[in-house]
Amino acid sequence: DEATWDRFETKLEYLRQQMKIPGMSAAIVMDQKLVWAKGFGYADLENHIEATPDTPYHLASVTKTLAATLIMQLVQEGVISLDDPVSKYGVELTSQGTILVRHLLMHASTGVPGTTYIYDGDRYAYLAQIAERATGEPFRALMQERILSPLGMTNTWMDKTCGQDIHTVQVAKPYQLDPSYNVIEGIYVVRGFDAAAGLISTVKDLAKFDIALDQNVLLHKEAKEKMLAPAVAMVPGRPDLSHGLGWF
Repeated sequence: DEATWDRFETKLEYLRQQMKIPGMSAAIVMDQKLVWAKGFGYADLENHIEATPDTPYHLASVTKTLAATLIMQLVQEGVISLDDPVSKYGVELTSQGTILVRHLLMHASTGVPGTTYIYDGDRYAYLAQIAERATGEPFRALMQERILSPLGMTNTWMDKTCGQDIHTVQVAKPYQLDPSYNVIEGIYVVRGFDAAAGLISTVKDLAKFDIALDQNVLLHKEAKEKMLAPAVAMVPGRPDLSHGLGWF
């Protein structure tokens, strides 16, 4: 009811202020429907631009989850096998064994492949090259054709350095805390778009992605379960802390 939402929003605003977060947006999906979305604080402090449910943010490594879903689409179609050596697609990496596609998704390609979790965004980024070699299409085109356009994620785009049209909606400005915990302007590390990072999106668009996963629109149930299942322990002896195929 309305009183419950009010209490929830008050709590989020309290946490935002306690953590000195200039602005944030949040959404809730329940029963495969977007039931609530709201912005808090400011997307741009200096110009007093409020954060809203439609404020775009740099997703950074959340991009990895959409990229993993795209790779798993190609796996379920038989275009790529998780057990393909990455060298099949022109990816040459140093290791103590044969690195497979699944090892890049698991962040377990360092040392003896498949045995040790070491988070490595640079190695994960090679999944874009694998998808391109397997399909003959640019990775950004695959992302647009297979995920963003079908789901109507019209407020999601790839970093403008990849030649995408520059949207007129202002992306939330980056901020950080100085050593005295004062909010100061930060910077975005712009690396372009690949499987590891580079998407810009809103909470409403990410809710569409979430719902599509729940409804098995993007992936068959079996492929989705394989992607989300624990694949490698992040901490030795802690099976409850594990990583799947591109997903924590």
